[in-house]
Amino acid sequence: MGMKKAKNKDHLRLVREERKPSFLKKGFRFLGRMILVLLLLLILKEGHVYFQVRHIDVVGTAGFDRNELIKAGGILEGRSIFFINEQQVAEQIRAVHHSAKEVTVTRELPDRVVIEIEVREIAAYASSANGYRLIDAEGICFALVADEPVGYPPVYGLEDSQVVPGEPIQCRASRDALISFFQTWPQAEGLPELVSLDLSNAYNLVATLEGGMEIWLGGPDEMWEKLTLVRKALPQLEIDEMIRLDVRTVKRLVVSGIDSIDI
Repeated sequence: MGMKKAKNKDHLRLVREERKPSFLKKGFRFLGRMILVLLLLLILKEGHVYFQVRHIDVVGTAGFDRNELIKAGGILEGRSIFFINEQQVAEQIRAVHHSAKEVTVTRELPDRVVIEIEVREIAAYASSANGYRLIDAEGICFALVADEPVGYPPVYGLEDSQVVPGEPIQCRASRDALISFFQTWPQAEGLPELVSLDLSNAYNLVATLEGGMEIWLGGPDEMWEKLTLVRKALPQLEIDEMIRLDVRTVKRLVVSGIDSIDI
């Protein structure tokens, strides 16, 4: 029994001795740490020379002034690239340029910053006392222009206080109805050209088509089914300004002057 204990002690002593790092290993570790410290000191001392912003690339800037974008982002040539906060720069650009839907800022070492812009596209517009407010398919007003846009439908019934540049339309019901309509309308083939939209009643979006026909669409739900009802009914109707199609109930289409029409 005593012999076994002695052997175990000797074994443990040998294992402990083997696990102790050698003097050579300690020296290498110390040397490696010193090299890292020296590199860090070198970067801190000379980094301003090797990592200055010298190139600023701006991609997708249709309708934007390159210099204004750079100024809005607060990027200065000659500044350390490590001091460029990509997210902050993107937010600053969006805050000034509401037409920028997405802004991506990327640092490319040693000296390049890339700004990529995705521009909002106009879907409709609302008139105001100061001009015309452009609205995209997400229900966001992104610009105020002096000249009336051509080729886009006006949206009536929106007060100036509801359409603030850089923000979604303030009335949730109106915004949801527009978003649902803009998502669905491009796929609704076979319908006459859209002339205007009316949101005087926030819970009943009214679309006026070429020829004067009105479509009462109600709220945002089941927009595809509502437009499908209209498309199926059109061959049976003569389009004129006296006809109004009411598809708010979805289950049936009601025509002005006629009780209902089964589709």
